[in-house]
Amino acid sequence: MAFDIREEDENHDEFDEYDDVKQATPPKFYRRRKFWIFCIPTTIIGVVVAVVLILYVIMPKIAQGLMNKATISFSQIDITNPSASSMDLVMAGGMQNTGPFHADISFPGTVTVSWNGIQLGTTEIPGTSTASGGHGDLNLQSKFTVTNETGFSEFSGYMLNAQSFVWHLEGKLNVKALGHTVKDLNLNKDITINAFNGLTGVAIQKFSLPGDDPSGKGILIEIDTTVTNPSAIQMYMGSLTLAISYKDTLMGYVTSTNLTMVRGPQTLSMKGVLIPQNTTQGLADVSEMMSRYIGNVVTDTTATGYDVKPDGVNSVDWLSAAVKNLKLNVPLQSPQPLQLIKSLNLGALGLAFTAPTAYEPVTTSTGVLANYTLPDGFNFNIQFTQVANSFTLSRNNVSIANLNSSYNPATSNMAAGTLTFNLLQTPLIVPEASHVAFQEFNRDLTTGSNLAFNVVGQASVFANTSIGQVNLVNIPFNASTELAGLQSLGNPAPTITSLQVVSGTTDALGLNITVVIVNPSSISLSAGDIVLNLVYGGATIGTVTMPNLSIVPGANTVQATSSINPAATTQGMELLNLYTSGAGAAVSIAGSSTSTSIDSLSLAFGALNIGSQMPGLTSKLLAGASLVVLETTVVDGLAQTVVTVNNPFVPAMTIMSIDSKITYNGISLGAVVSTFSSPPVIPGAGQGTITASLTMNTNPDDLTGLIRSQAVKNGMS
Repeated sequence: MAFDIREEDENHDEFDEYDDVKQATPPKFYRRRKFWIFCIPTTIIGVVVAVVLILYVIMPKIAQGLMNKATISFSQIDITNPSASSMDLVMAGGMQNTGPFHADISFPGTVTVSWNGIQLGTTEIPGTSTASGGHGDLNLQSKFTVTNETGFSEFSGYMLNAQSFVWHLEGKLNVKALGHTVKDLNLNKDITINAFNGLTGVAIQKFSLPGDDPSGKGILIEIDTTVTNPSAIQMYMGSLTLAISYKDTLMGYVTSTNLTMVRGPQTLSMKGVLIPQNTTQGLADVSEMMSRYIGNVVTDTTATGYDVKPDGVNSVDWLSAAVKNLKLNVPLQSPQPLQLIKSLNLGALGLAFTAPTAYEPVTTSTGVLANYTLPDGFNFNIQFTQVANSFTLSRNNVSIANLNSSYNPATSNMAAGTLTFNLLQTPLIVPEASHVAFQEFNRDLTTGSNLAFNVVGQASVFANTSIGQVNLVNIPFNASTELAGLQSLGNPAPTITSLQVVSGTTDALGLNITVVIVNPSSISLSAGDIVLNLVYGGATIGTVTMPNLSIVPGANTVQATSSINPAATTQGMELLNLYTSGAGAAVSIAGSSTSTSIDSLSLAFGALNIGSQMPGLTSKLLAGASLVVLETTVVDGLAQTVVTVNNPFVPAMTIMSIDSKITYNGISLGAVVSTFSSPPVIPGAGQGTITASLTMNTNPDDLTGLIRSQAVKNGMS
């Protein structure tokens, strides 16, 4: 709506002379020209002022307020080319709560980075980031300049071990929104960033000792270990060296080259050396660490940062100082249980039994041979010098006996993978629950040709290595082995080389027997007194005693005694007649439940049945005889004979009677039948004569036949 102010003024002048008669109504103020002349410039000025206020006062305050409320986070920070004074940063992250408007954000100047009130350094961030709808992405590349090396060292050490840290950023930023750029807004932000958290969850995937260091610094070591970096930071470290310790002993150093500590899990391949140990405690600790690894026992070692060289040559002080604050707990364990000893040959085994030690026989062995292999990747030189064992003998999954030996000298051949040692006197302990199993074991070992069983236990060794003499303890093994059996001591059959009657009574004869027994096994056995039955023709005619029996592998000459009662059985008299006639006889020596007083050997000797050939007498009992014809012989046919008797026995022999028939070429010449009222005695191992009546055969025909045969024999016809 428009108003013509001039027209109204003209009409008013025309009727001025009638004012006293009638006054006109004055116009409203906004219809007056003066009002509009004043209002229009004022409005323009107000708009201009408002725009200025909005653009330069209100909008910066709004922008600053939005920036103050906005948050910044970094999900990725890549650090490369670290040096004493700088490093390159590539950062990716986001902005939140940036307001509803589209905005371009840039950082025109230097941004100061602080931590825990300590200024660390500065950075210049080129480029522009965009936010819209209350959030935006940050993709920044910059060079960070370290202005406080001491402070940065402290921060870096904290960053490696903490779960998170807070960076404080101060500087200026520009914001372009709604077509207008607001410059030099204050940047004053705390940014929380996930840190390395000590790189927990370290796991060793590979642990090997591939050889000795060529320069003599120790044993080469190679480790593949998995670490997880939970941080947003990925850092190039170049050459990282860690010091490996167990307990309080430094074990050695390992280095990973061209290393970038990436986000998330990664495998570090590290190589280095185990260093020589020159103290008693050091050798004890390295021995324990190796023993636990071989025994598949988790061993908590420590890896401490030692040095870092980004270019592989030169250290960066702040980074090295930070790395030295890194302390990793590294559980060391073999990937699977190790069985280094593959087989065991017990060599020339010796068992010494007595009645009190029936279930604790003293055990010895020479030439025990163990075949071993080192774990995969273990190729360093190791020479075993002493060995101790603790193991259980078992058969068919039944425990039989336990043996715990002290350290004995040993030799080893690494190329052949053999360990040889002697087992000195050690008791073989048989638990009460295993007594029957041990009896059966001894029986089968005595009667059989081969006996297989298992040896399960642990070995401990002293060994010389390039890092010193180590004592590896409790090395587990489970080996199958066997022993050659005694085959009842009957293969070949024993040979009786001497048999002599040494005593006699009305009930029994006492014999001394020398017998050669061949032991086909490698076992030496000491078994105390053994009493076996002497069997002939299926009848037991006496006993054979082997006092304090002790046999070794091969031929053994054993002195035995025997007591027999020939008169008790027909077979006994037959055997005596065969013996005295020089014919000999096949006999057997059989065990019984009472053959030994050693309970653990009762089944073994009770099962014996050894065949042998008993020799006959090598000399005749009758050395000769003579005939004395008496004056009365023609009348009564009685003559006298004088018999010379050999006594091959040790005791004197008393002749109680004679009953003998005399023949020649089938012709009866007479008979001597005499019972002595005063029996003649033939001294032991000597000769004697017996005079007795001889009843002559006076039949003319027999006498004629005798004369004729003698004539023919002498060439007379």
